[in-house]
Amino acid sequence: THTHTYTRSCRWRTQKNYALAEKRFAELVQRFPDQPAAFLGQARLLDKMSEQQRSNNLLNQAIQAYKRYLALGDDITDHAQFRKAAERCIERMRFMGKLDWLSPHAGGAHTPAIDCALYE
Repeated sequence: THTHTYTRSCRWRTQKNYALAEKRFAELVQRFPDQPAAFLGQARLLDKMSEQQRSNNLLNQAIQAYKRYLALGDDITDHAQFRKAAERCIERMRFMGKLDWLSPHAGGAHTPAIDCALYE
């Protein structure tokens, strides 16, 4: 089941076997694209790896995974977890200088801003 695989992926992440955890989370998000936990786990893993390896590439991947998680919106029932993930995504985007997508006035395609007040 996906819950068992997710639990094992989290255990591998805590055991610092990041390469295997990364592979497992990639499988999870492919197999269960409607499961927020898979995207959040992948985002957190990539975020942690980006810090340890000081890798902007991994950080960009983490930001994308956070965005995919946040895009699931109404499918996420834990509003505190949603807010925490949104704040972390914003923090990481600020670090990378990538906040244009949050602004409804930014150039290019329109992407609605996240209204975190809805999740308080």
